[in-house]
Amino acid sequence: MHLKLDHSAGPLRVLQITDTHLGATPDKRLAGASTLQCLSDVLGAAAAGEPADLLLLTGDLADDGSPQAYRMLERVLSGWDVPQAWLPGNHDDLANMQAVVPHRLIQTVAAGNWGIILLNSQIAGEVGGALSEPELDRLRAFLASPDWSFCLVCVHHHPVAIGCRWLDEQRIANADELLRILDQAPKARALLWGHVHQVYDGRRGALRLLGAPSTCVQFAPHSERFKVDLLAPGWRGLVLHEDGRIETSVQRLSHGCPDIDYDCAGY
Repeated sequence: MHLKLDHSAGPLRVLQITDTHLGATPDKRLAGASTLQCLSDVLGAAAAGEPADLLLLTGDLADDGSPQAYRMLERVLSGWDVPQAWLPGNHDDLANMQAVVPHRLIQTVAAGNWGIILLNSQIAGEVGGALSEPELDRLRAFLASPDWSFCLVCVHHHPVAIGCRWLDEQRIANADELLRILDQAPKARALLWGHVHQVYDGRRGALRLLGAPSTCVQFAPHSERFKVDLLAPGWRGLVLHEDGRIETSVQRLSHGCPDIDYDCAGY
């Protein structure tokens, strides 16, 4: 599904929300924290900032893949009069997403000089990710299109090592092919992902590499095994300028999620 935004001039403001981990019921907790309450707090804080033109939700939106979780997310976001594009993550059930929120499964977005593509890195039943050949072909065609001058590419799983051994075992298995395609595409300005529950900001030549915090529990950087971080939930904002420049920053709640179990050994 393609979304064309009525945005002919000025910068495009994008808000990335990721790894919400909602459950079938409102009392779902991750490492002791209420995922619904954390998300509600994040959305409230984000709404107080600059108005967004687009919401990107980059996977693990449900923790259990239940239809109820996607309905709950729709209700929570019902107050946002902003176009949205959702990606599945490894915790999501794509069939349930297609049944409950088919209108949110946007594959490409066009807005002024910018094109945005959302690629599905989910391998059903697996924690780690990969991009199928049809998804890579879709990316090649997208990058070759004359309809936009600059491109933002979005996935769920991370394509590069971030320094967490346990998470790096889950990155996109064929990331080398993804990065080769992007290396040959001067239009590609940034590659954006979720999954890691922490901030990453790097470069590969002219390509910006960006990971985002979760709206709930954060994972500690540079950890050998699963470890909860002390940082508060957050979100990433991006400003896509008409000349191809990207400004981006991560914002966090002024408070953490109550009741987090910082000694939790997994989820």
